[in-house]
Amino acid sequence: MDVDFATLGNEEWCCGDHILRLGERGLFEILAEHNASLFKKYDFDTYIEPYGAFGVHKTTEMIATCMFGGAGTVVGPVIGSVILFSIGDFLWTRLPYLHMMIFSVIIVAVVLFMPQGMIGWLRERYPYLRNILK
Repeated sequence: MDVDFATLGNEEWCCGDHILRLGERGLFEILAEHNASLFKKYDFDTYIEPYGAFGVHKTTEMIATCMFGGAGTVVGPVIGSVILFSIGDFLWTRLPYLHMMIFSVIIVAVVLFMPQGMIGWLRERYPYLRNILK
């Protein structure tokens, strides 16, 4: 397997994600064109952006999905991921400027009213599921 790694370093400009979210499409396109030209210059096949791959956002997403589904279970984080990512994507497409606030309220409500997560709530509500949802 022949794999080469490289970094753009100071040549890379801001990804422009936050600028686009603020509605500044023109500046975003300038930044995107500059960064895309670097890919052509160095002939990259794949690009890993460190903030997206290892940032705080991903870490908190993983913790939130475990809490939502039910920490300490095998099925809980899977259910939490499916539900939270579905809700998050739905909110992002419908309410792009309010989705994080609504998403945060949902997570706080789950922590306050369902401290054992979805799996714990399902076990309490439906006793016959206790053996299935371990």
